[in-house]
Amino acid sequence: MNPQQLWSADLITIFGLENTSKESQNAFLAEATRLVLAKVAARIESNLPAEKKTEFAGLFSTPILKEGQMRFLDAHVPNLEEIVVQETLLFKALMQK
Repeated sequence: MNPQQLWSADLITIFGLENTSKESQNAFLAEATRLVLAKVAARIESNLPAEKKTEFAGLFSTPILKEGQMRFLDAHVPNLEEIVVQETLLFKALMQK
């Protein structure tokens, strides 16, 4: 699959979960989202200067949205969308193998 096809591909279909319960599908999608977001966070943190890593860790230490998160990302991660797309495509590609 090329990147555009992979981006458009439905994870439920890729994994053949169309006939499972909605609860199972939702649990699968929640875990897939968690895994991708963990990879995104790791990439962001690895590219931040040392003095910003502590601030990043504090803002994103819990799954609860905190004031200032988007301001931080806007100020220090101008390529956030690119990172999210790349990590999502990588996840889908790895899961297809």
